[in-house]
Amino acid sequence: MAHRTTAAYNVNNLYVDKDEGNGIVGTVPNMAVDKNMMQEEICHTVEDGGQTLASSSNPDNYQIERAIADLALPIMAVIPTLGEITPVPYNASRNASHTDWPDYCPFIPIHDKNHDVSTTEVNAATVAAFRNVVFKVGNSAVSQFAVNVASGVVTMSVPTTEWERIVSNFVEMGLVARYYAMEESATFAASGALYTGARQYSARIGSTDYAISAADTVTDSITLTSPPADGAYTIEFHPFAVAGEALKFRLRRVSGSAPFASNDFSGEIMGGGAIMDRFQEHGHAIPASVLQGYGATTIHHNIPTGTGDFSDVINSNDVVNTTVGAPVGHNNGTPRNGKNTRSMTFGTGMYVHVRGLKAATWTSSN
Repeated sequence: MAHRTTAAYNVNNLYVDKDEGNGIVGTVPNMAVDKNMMQEEICHTVEDGGQTLASSSNPDNYQIERAIADLALPIMAVIPTLGEITPVPYNASRNASHTDWPDYCPFIPIHDKNHDVSTTEVNAATVAAFRNVVFKVGNSAVSQFAVNVASGVVTMSVPTTEWERIVSNFVEMGLVARYYAMEESATFAASGALYTGARQYSARIGSTDYAISAADTVTDSITLTSPPADGAYTIEFHPFAVAGEALKFRLRRVSGSAPFASNDFSGEIMGGGAIMDRFQEHGHAIPASVLQGYGATTIHHNIPTGTGDFSDVINSNDVVNTTVGAPVGHNNGTPRNGKNTRSMTFGTGMYVHVRGLKAATWTSSN
């Protein structure tokens, strides 16, 4: 109840001192009202920031300072920084009897590794907030599916477009995870498990999270580890939940990737998910004179402009491997070829804002 005092003999809602010589009575405080107002405003701010209130016998005079940092951004906000900021305390504990009360910058990096974060590092409310984020598919934001489970294999009797899309998304997320696990190798798709260790995703049935071990777009199925009994269920998927870990959530690395707004109509991008980069298939109408210069031996005549009809090239195999793009020189600089497609970029640190950060001891992996 933030308000300016209405106590007797206030002046413009401000307290004034008694001054008998000048005939000023002085404000008579509404002691209980005014003190309770200040107490509750301060305590609510500290608690909303994720802290437990200190006591008069064990005081901590820096809880408001931490609360300001905790409440400066919404939980799960992602921020880029020009340089890396470390999650270690920016101030050591300033409480002689509680050296375990340092002041942390409430951000966890996601540009370096995968991190499993537990109630050792953040408060229980923060863990719950992350664990309860749910994948929503498409512009219609579908999040629950009526499925059948048989020997751990999850299917829909009649797969919906959203179900097909979420299965496809899990294949993509598995490929992204393996890409990082293979140290960003261009040949990542050829080897390695898709869903193990820190690369594990999970599905929730009731209140239980089950680890996902496979996703198949041919059969439109998802396979669970240690599944429930065969039968019909309602299932949903939580990007940060960890199977078997009710007091932990998982942040996955995003190094080398860029954000993309979710809930597109086709359902390809899900909030909290990830997909591999790709290059749109397209054609190039190349003049016959250029084709001849790159080794085409027999050409009837020039390719008709804009028709997309390449049938006039008799010996088309001769140019299959021709590089499309401007050659070195002509002010284009050196060739820029690589394992993925990207725009010109600058590197940043990427961090997730949390509340009640009290340690930086999370488990990390590639």
